[in-house]
Amino acid sequence: MSKDHPRVQKELLLARMAADRVALRAKGPPRNTADFRLAPELRPWALPAVLFGLSLLKMPPFLKAPLRAIAVIALKNRVQDVMHVAQSRASGEVPRPIARPITPEPVQSRRSVR
Repeated sequence: MSKDHPRVQKELLLARMAADRVALRAKGPPRNTADFRLAPELRPWALPAVLFGLSLLKMPPFLKAPLRAIAVIALKNRVQDVMHVAQSRASGEVPRPIARPITPEPVQSRRSVR
């Protein structure tokens, strides 16, 4: 078969691509790629921010209301943690890792239970 045959061209192209892959792996230092991981000091604020952001999107109210409620609870928990750390630093205590989360009271149904 000649070099003009499609099968030969395909094999040559695949061999060249394999050689390029090996050469790219063997080159010097690794590439700098974007790192989208969150900084540790921002991680606790991520959940409330994401939930508030989602609640701002155009969605029906029956989806927005629970998202906002969950975001408010997450924000209260975060503020409680920050306040506890500040108070424990002021008093000289070793701060506890996580404060007891605030949980909402169960909602009583308006219907009578039979």
